[in-house]
Amino acid sequence: MGLFPGRAGTPMRIGGYLRPRVKEECAQDPAVLKSCFDKVGFTAYDGKMLSRCAELMGIVPSVDFQFDIFPDGSLGDTFGLSLSFNEVLPREAHACMESGYGARLMGLLEAWGLADERWRLLADAAFAQHIGYEREDGSIGRLALCVLFNFAKVKFVGGVAAPAKFYLTCAAEDLWPGCARERHCGGKGVAPPCPTGIHRA
Repeated sequence: MGLFPGRAGTPMRIGGYLRPRVKEECAQDPAVLKSCFDKVGFTAYDGKMLSRCAELMGIVPSVDFQFDIFPDGSLGDTFGLSLSFNEVLPREAHACMESGYGARLMGLLEAWGLADERWRLLADAAFAQHIGYEREDGSIGRLALCVLFNFAKVKFVGGVAAPAKFYLTCAAEDLWPGCARERHCGGKGVAPPCPTGIHRA
C-alpha cells in the first residue's frame, strides 16, 4: 500500500494476492475476473483487457494486483497485474527465459507490443555467488550476493495496457557460520530456503 500525494487526486495504491484457485479460475474464464471487478466497483475494463489478463494469469505460477483508491472511496481507472518470477533461482534463469514460462510470458508481451527484444538479456543479469569475509571478531563469514528475478508488471489504464516493466531483486545475505540458513540447509528446518539457491540442490 502506498500514497501518492504528487499525483492527480492523491490516490492510495493498494495491492493484494490472488489465491491459486481464484487465479486459475480467472485464467480459464475471463468472466470470473469480470465478476471480481464488478464486486469491488472497478469499471475501467473491456473484453480485450479481460482476455489479456486471463492469458497472462494462465502462464505464471502466481500473481498480485493493484488498484488506486481516491479520497472519496472511488476506484481509479488503473489496474496493475504483477506476474511472479520469485520461484526462479539464478541458475534457472536461462532455462526460464529460453524455454520456460518466462519465454512464453515475455514473448507474448513482445507480440502485444508491450516489451521489446531486450527481455532476452534478462537471464544474463541473474547470478548468485558467495564470498568469504572477515568479521569484526576475526571469524570468517560467508556472504551470498545475488540478482534474482522478481516480477513482470503490466498496468492497464482505462483498459489499455501500458509498456510492461520487469523487476529484479538485488540481495546480500550472511550465510554462515552458525546462521539460520546453514541450520536449515543442514536439515533442521529452522528457516526458509535461502533465496539465492546457493544451498539448494
